[in-house]
Amino acid sequence: MEDSLEDRIAAIEKILGIDDYSDVKKADLDVASLQEKMTSLGLERVMKIPLTKLRKLKSITNKPQTQSLAERLSTIEFCEGLIRQRAELLKEFEERLQVLGCFQQFSDSISCWINR
Repeated sequence: MEDSLEDRIAAIEKILGIDDYSDVKKADLDVASLQEKMTSLGLERVMKIPLTKLRKLKSITNKPQTQSLAERLSTIEFCEGLIRQRAELLKEFEERLQVLGCFQQFSDSISCWINR
């Protein structure tokens, strides 16, 4: 059950953009192949980073989630509030555009009538 809940929370976080790197798994980051790929792309300058630092980066990505379930849920709730605010602002913006559209149509019809 907890795995299922964890997966659902991770999916919500991904949709909201909270955790863009939630798909990164331990097997996904192979330092040697990354170094080889970057060298083949002509990015030798980037690869001057010592291998020990790259391995440290790998160990950081392998650490488990540091936030508790409650913290993650509160972050999702906060993002949900922001999304609702943005939706209201978009609705208000659309309503104002419709008023401007009606005004523009009225203005066009008056100018056509005057130009006759």
